[in-house]
Amino acid sequence: MGKNMIPDVSPGRNWGSDVIPPESRVSLDRLYQTRSGKQVILYEIRMLNNTDNEVTFPVKGSVIEKREFRSRRRYQIWTLDGRASVLGDHADDLFPAS
Repeated sequence: MGKNMIPDVSPGRNWGSDVIPPESRVSLDRLYQTRSGKQVILYEIRMLNNTDNEVTFPVKGSVIEKREFRSRRRYQIWTLDGRASVLGDHADDLFPAS
């Protein structure tokens, strides 16, 4: 690797099903809330895309944003372990609802 070159990082190294143990994975059978305390509705977990490659954000759902007179659903995707961003902590990261 020369100067100013980006190191090779193989896909799936820190986010795929090969590195996230089953007990740490999001499940459609459990209730979750975001790091900021908002309610979450999960729709599906789709591990593969159209070309049968594993995706970074397989968990699909909505975050419910409550307003004074009504609530709104905002579509969101997460990693298999519930992270909304692979770059760091995010307000939409998933935590088990208490």
